[in-house]
Amino acid sequence: MKSTEKELLYTEKQRLIALFEKFDEIKEFEKAGQISELFLKVAEEEYAIAFCGHFSAGKSSLINALSNTGILPASPIPTSANIVKMKQGEPKAVVHLKNKEVVTFKHPYNVEEIKTLCKDAELVDAIELFYETKESTGANIAFYDTPGIDSTDPAHKKATENVIHLADVIFYVMDYNHILSETNIEFINSLNKKGKSIRLIINQIDKHQEKELSFNSFKENVFEAFKTFGISKEQIFFTSVRSPEIPFNDLSALVAYIKKIELNKDQLLLQETNRQLRYFVTEFVEQNEKNKLNLQAIEEKLSLLNNEKKNQQSLISDIEQYNKEKEETIRDQFVKIIESAQLMPYETREKAGLFIEAAKKDFKVGLFFSKQKTEQERTHRKNEFQEKLQESVDAHINWHAQNYINSLQKEFQIEFPQWETISLKDETLFSYVQSGLSSQGQGLINYCDSIAGEVKKKARQQMSDCISFAISLVKGENDKVSATHQDKEEKINKEIAALKKEKEEAVIWAEKKKELLSAATAEEPLFFAVKEYEQKFKSQYNEISVEEFKSKFGGITENKTLYAEQIVSDVQKKESKRYGTLQDETEKLYKTAALLKPLSGFSNIAYEMNQLADRLKKRSFSTVLFGAFSAGKSSFANALFGEAILPSSPNPTTAAINEIRKPDEEHEHGTVMIEMKSEQEVLNELNMILQSNHNDLSILQDISKEEYEGNKHIGAFIEGYQGSKGQLGTHIKADMSEIRNFAAVESKACFVKKITIYYSCPLTEKGLVLVDTPGANSIHSRHTEVAFEYMKQADIIIYLTYFNHAFSYADREFLIQLGRIKDTFASDKMFFAINASDLANSEEDKLDVVNHVKGNLQTFGIRNPRLFSVSSKNELSQPRHPESGFELFTKSLFHYVENDLEQAMIKSAEASQNHAKNVVHNMVSETEQRLQQEDEYLNTVQQRENSLLEYCTKNIFLAKKQFEQEQKELLFYVKQRVLIRYHDFYKETIHPAAVKSSKAELNACISELYAKLAHDLHQEFRACSLRLDKWIQRNLNDKEKNTIEKGEEFQVSLKLPAEDSSLYYTPSLSSKFNDSAGRNNKEWISYFKNAKQFFEQGGSNDLKNDLAKRVETEVEQWIASAEKALEQHYMSVIAKAEFHSREDFINQITGYFNELKKPGDLEARINELKNCLNKIQL
Repeated sequence: MKSTEKELLYTEKQRLIALFEKFDEIKEFEKAGQISELFLKVAEEEYAIAFCGHFSAGKSSLINALSNTGILPASPIPTSANIVKMKQGEPKAVVHLKNKEVVTFKHPYNVEEIKTLCKDAELVDAIELFYETKESTGANIAFYDTPGIDSTDPAHKKATENVIHLADVIFYVMDYNHILSETNIEFINSLNKKGKSIRLIINQIDKHQEKELSFNSFKENVFEAFKTFGISKEQIFFTSVRSPEIPFNDLSALVAYIKKIELNKDQLLLQETNRQLRYFVTEFVEQNEKNKLNLQAIEEKLSLLNNEKKNQQSLISDIEQYNKEKEETIRDQFVKIIESAQLMPYETREKAGLFIEAAKKDFKVGLFFSKQKTEQERTHRKNEFQEKLQESVDAHINWHAQNYINSLQKEFQIEFPQWETISLKDETLFSYVQSGLSSQGQGLINYCDSIAGEVKKKARQQMSDCISFAISLVKGENDKVSATHQDKEEKINKEIAALKKEKEEAVIWAEKKKELLSAATAEEPLFFAVKEYEQKFKSQYNEISVEEFKSKFGGITENKTLYAEQIVSDVQKKESKRYGTLQDETEKLYKTAALLKPLSGFSNIAYEMNQLADRLKKRSFSTVLFGAFSAGKSSFANALFGEAILPSSPNPTTAAINEIRKPDEEHEHGTVMIEMKSEQEVLNELNMILQSNHNDLSILQDISKEEYEGNKHIGAFIEGYQGSKGQLGTHIKADMSEIRNFAAVESKACFVKKITIYYSCPLTEKGLVLVDTPGANSIHSRHTEVAFEYMKQADIIIYLTYFNHAFSYADREFLIQLGRIKDTFASDKMFFAINASDLANSEEDKLDVVNHVKGNLQTFGIRNPRLFSVSSKNELSQPRHPESGFELFTKSLFHYVENDLEQAMIKSAEASQNHAKNVVHNMVSETEQRLQQEDEYLNTVQQRENSLLEYCTKNIFLAKKQFEQEQKELLFYVKQRVLIRYHDFYKETIHPAAVKSSKAELNACISELYAKLAHDLHQEFRACSLRLDKWIQRNLNDKEKNTIEKGEEFQVSLKLPAEDSSLYYTPSLSSKFNDSAGRNNKEWISYFKNAKQFFEQGGSNDLKNDLAKRVETEVEQWIASAEKALEQHYMSVIAKAEFHSREDFINQITGYFNELKKPGDLEARINELKNCLNKIQL
């Protein structure tokens, strides 16, 4: 290294130390740790090349080739489970353990032991391998081998992302068949955002088939795809370690490129260190400021909040004042009524005076009969006074009080206690008449005042109750409003307190930011003791000996699966009872139908038998091919048919559903029918991708392809719209030469719904209809949605995984859904194939992959899978190739068709035959009985018919309570499973590699978590619906069998009604789970302060536990809506299914008995039936 570069690198070390101190000071220990790792790399003047990519893309093999070693484990199953660094030097292996201990294996060491440690993610954190080479290539250049980013273990992706900050350049390795997978695109995009130097390696190009696509065209497609990421042609290498001699292999160019790096290493290291250091700080600042307000914004917000607080306080004060004033108004109004009441006007006083005179004991009227007349007069005067007084009380108190109460009722919109009319009893009027009371003058006035006082006293008591009631209403209503304002004030107080704290933090952050940026860009000389810090960073690990290591952790042996077995063909298994051939049974059906058709009463049976015979003759078995994108499904299908019918390419080709079936009368061999999507279907798809709500396809004319340069799918729609818009909603007849244009050219294929190919070969002649589905993890999201629709209806499911990429994340999600519904299958219709077995380096290699797949299948309850290792390439190059594996596969497939599917059809044919024979036989027997005793027989027949019809009506009825219980149990277990998976989803979405430094990252992760939950619940809902369909079918079938048995008791042969398949479909939900759930994440992102607090001090664990409670509540709400949708749907389904079954039986019963009761020549009828029966039995 030149002296100038050494000085500059020394400056970078000083900056790194300064940054370490700053990050350590502000307790960003994870960042400080990354800085210390970067410092050690710079201190050793090491240039780091990281190899990232899919598991089994060939990263380890490439590094082995580039370093001329074979140290790293290379296998088609996930191997490197942690970071492995390779570097030239004295041969040794340095193993960094999770517990911060380090053990060094000196040369010569057991390479197999080191390979085993490379796979141990629980014990080992990272491994450094030092190797010797005769060439100087790679001096002081370190190769980092990382785990696969798409492994089913999320820890692998995390480990990869954790080492990215050390990489000076990243070689992103993709295997030939998985270039445009969504995982690749997302990861490369994330590297771009981090400002990393990226080079792409398309590995394993020995898989390329020139006849399918020229390599130059393939390269151009790759260049075009990655141009949007700013990756030039010169930065993309096409390699094959396995076949170094093949054309277009850039392995030597890659070596030359790394040689060029070596020659310019010092300068490149300086540039990358400086860039990385600046980016490191800039990214940290930006991530932290994503969720922070600046001081000015905080001050403005505080001012607004203080004003709002004053406003709330003013509103609360106004409400209190209003309550007080309203109370006074109501009270004053009632008081006014009482105080202003003139209860004793002149006339009333006059009547009072007369009453006082009469009330005295010495009052007397007349001479004769005076006692009686006196009492009459006394009563008369009392009544007159009482009436006059009541008139005054009503006019001045009762009416006014009632009117005021009515006005209050209208104001408050609530019923008040009714005003009870105030009146005085006789004893009250008499009680105030004292001896010597004058009926005139002051005595009269005193008496009237006393009586008026009594009336007003009663009025006050009643008014007091009314006032209390009215005031309680005023306070009750306004207290709610006041409480709302108080809550707002309290919330504002909290926001103000939080903002004041944020203001303090903003002041501190501004200073930290200034110091961090200053440290990263410091031009002034710094004077840290570099050697001391180097020693400090190295001393974090405790060195232990190999002997201590082995004593602590035991011997190093790979926990290799030992249960692998040779795949056993179904043909070798014990076969079930064989019936006649399908062709024989079909001919018998036609023959019997022809014999029955002329007979009276048998036209329906003959028609149904002909219908069944037609179905058997035109039989088809839906064979659906599933698998991750580029698992080689199209090549596999071609190998099955023995000809390259479907286009295959390393790019996603199966954008539409491809169906291959036997030619028919309308479609000769080689005919291709293209079903184009309708305008509405295209519009729905565009709205889903764009998350928009357009009403027509003019959007494709209004936007340019450049606007969506990063979205190839939208670009394909724009590019192909003009050529396809006139064909939307139509069927196009084509030939096989045109398939590639419609299936593989995305600008055309995006408008295609389905491609049906009519092709004659042993498979299709057997009745198999092969359906080739889109990949489960293609870059095109619509590919992943169509495939599952076929799972439920398929007669045969073939799941294909790729040898070098066996059991990825997409495989796992598919098999979870398969596991949910496999119990509803009538038979084990699943076949599993590992494609591209020709890539195996040895039989042991092949067996490892078989064990790997078998072990994963068993975790999903698939205990004894039909599992085959096949090579489409070998089979296509040489039909019935001894090492292709297709002979064993097709034998097993044909065995299943013949011994399960065809036998099921044969059984249905034989059942139809037997039913017909029984009906004829019973008809003969019945007619003979009728011939002997007709009158008695006809009476008995009618009774039997009525009894059987009554039984049928009452028996064909499903227990609704049992169904509801079944539904509740299914949904209960849905909830349990989803809440268990919540913890898996949390681990997959919220981890240190995804949430590094900001709340925005956590918010995005929570949204992703909810998207996973929504998808899982949607899949569970569909599986639940299918299980309920099967419950209805199973229980209805039991009822139908009971009815058939009952018919036999009455000498009536009945058959099972044909199932109405249109009844059974998945009901729709009004909205998805994440349309309502997880909408507001503000509460949850507050759990994040910084990465250390979140992941090391319990923040993430607190979030997981607390969020689980909300998720549980939201899942319960979703379950409630799902239960309502299912209940509404299935009550209708049950009613229709019951009606369909009852009607079928009733028609069979009435038709049979009507024929028995029909008049005519009975002997001739018997002879005709016997003759027919004899012919049927021949």
